[in-house]
Amino acid sequence: MKKIVLFFTVFSLVFLFTSCDLTTLLGEEQDLGNLEGTIKDAVTNDPISGVEITLHSSHHTETKSSDSNGKYSFSEAPIGSYSISFQKTGYLEADGTVEIKKDETEIYPQILYLSTSYSGDGTYQGRVQDALNGTGIDNVTLKLREGLNNTTGTIINTYNTDSSGNFSFIKSYGYYTLELIKTDYTTTSYNITVVGNNTTTQDLTMTPVLEEGKTRIILTWGENPEDLDSHLVKVKDGTVEYHVYYSAKISSEAELDHDDTSSYGPETITITNLDSDADYYYYILDYTNHGDTTTSDALANSSAKIELYYNGNYTVYNVPSGEATIWKVFKISSGTVIRQDIMTYDEPYPTN
Repeated sequence: MKKIVLFFTVFSLVFLFTSCDLTTLLGEEQDLGNLEGTIKDAVTNDPISGVEITLHSSHHTETKSSDSNGKYSFSEAPIGSYSISFQKTGYLEADGTVEIKKDETEIYPQILYLSTSYSGDGTYQGRVQDALNGTGIDNVTLKLREGLNNTTGTIINTYNTDSSGNFSFIKSYGYYTLELIKTDYTTTSYNITVVGNNTTTQDLTMTPVLEEGKTRIILTWGENPEDLDSHLVKVKDGTVEYHVYYSAKISSEAELDHDDTSSYGPETITITNLDSDADYYYYILDYTNHGDTTTSDALANSSAKIELYYNGNYTVYNVPSGEATIWKVFKISSGTVIRQDIMTYDEPYPTN
């Protein structure tokens, strides 16, 4: 009888430890974060509902579905690195990776989802340009990998830009990561979608290696809308010291290096000396649609991406969903970067 009791006691303990993680058993709080994103048809740009999105890691697995607007979200997921997959009948499965960070809401890059009716080989082409002046960069090495956000997997093809920075290649329809490498430039990567029997054009951007002590902010986006604008506002002791944008490109410590008004970007701002006693507000204005103050979703559908190079760190911000013509991306307060990710029509920074 004692053997039977001992067996069931051991069995119960094994079941308990395999069903719960050690943190739960010890009553300790877990570090949690959030994830959200949007899924659209790669050709029509229409939102896709009913896509099953699965997060998976060694310590947590969870599945959600996209709603009628193509939106999905994961709330209070344990922090860490995850694989992420997107599945729906009639569509090509997409797979990638994502990092969920403590007390932050990660915006996953907009998924341009491929119907299986778009199968076959497609052309992907564009130009790699310098973030500071928009000129083409020659002899950039382009490394292609399968999947999204995949910068360490098997390289399936390698290409190079020509003397004008142009590139073009043909691949089977699918989802890929394209890594850009060039001496004296910072290595970067892009998620790309190849559509069968179609030609996709997308200009890509690289920045020269940043000098120590400088801060750089780079905006890139898709074909529409044509004109997105970068704005940087410095506020100190309750007073606006400067506002750098297309009509005031240079201040005492910051400069709009490059302004773009015809799709893709880049728009680049470099701060030479960041004042640790001031607040800096960075936001995007959809100039093309800024007259629409109630119903515009063009900014949310722009695939806009912000790259922040600051204090030796590299951070990417992807545009959230929601109707708006202003995206309040982040602020730097007393030297600390604070993510905002607010979509609004309202005043983007404190005024005098």
